[in-house]
Amino acid sequence: MKSELLKVLYEGEINKGNTIMMKRFEFYDTDKETKKHTGLISFQEMQVCLHSTSHLTPKEINALLREYSMKQGMEQINYTNYAADLYRVRFELMDSRIMDINLKIID
Repeated sequence: MKSELLKVLYEGEINKGNTIMMKRFEFYDTDKETKKHTGLISFQEMQVCLHSTSHLTPKEINALLREYSMKQGMEQINYTNYAADLYRVRFELMDSRIMDINLKIID
């Protein structure tokens, strides 16, 4: 399956989810004095945000957290690319699922 096809299929859903999640991320990232956002939140805050939504499956949450910890570490997470990260995770999970189904057919 092509990743471009997945983007077309999930574009509306991911954009809506991204809007919701950005508000949650910015809640933790807002400077109280200037009301500005840095684009960074702690790993623990990211966990809270991801686990508190019904827009993600447990597999998606775990894959996102694993990706963030491996690429950005356990301190600060850049949330500005969340939509692209979710596209990538969903594509990888779907690709993995298709491979599992194909292996069962071969057996």
